[in-house]
Amino acid sequence: MSIFREGLFKPYIENERKTWDMPRTIREIYNHINKIGSISFYPEQLDVTFDFVPRMCQREMCAVCFFGGGIKKVCHEKEGLLCPVVIYSCGYKHLCDPYNCEFRNDSVRRFCKSSFK
Repeated sequence: MSIFREGLFKPYIENERKTWDMPRTIREIYNHINKIGSISFYPEQLDVTFDFVPRMCQREMCAVCFFGGGIKKVCHEKEGLLCPVVIYSCGYKHLCDPYNCEFRNDSVRRFCKSSFK
């Protein structure tokens, strides 16, 4: 969790945290990201971290992470097949729809500062 917290959360919060009150922290990050641009994201979507963090952050998979190096090495853009990005990062089964895909534009690439190490 420390890579996720230090790389994705810490750069976007204003004050150093003594404790990580996650609902408050997530709301602050959400407000910051919304100021940067229009990203279709809402705080409840971070519940996925329970599946994401062990697969990606703990294994230091920054090079193929949508918050890190990006998904270009993982995404196949083939309609009707399972999305490799979602399987790879969270273990979820989701059909690929390359014409209506939030991952494909790579809009959150390099948000996580751990990927710069």
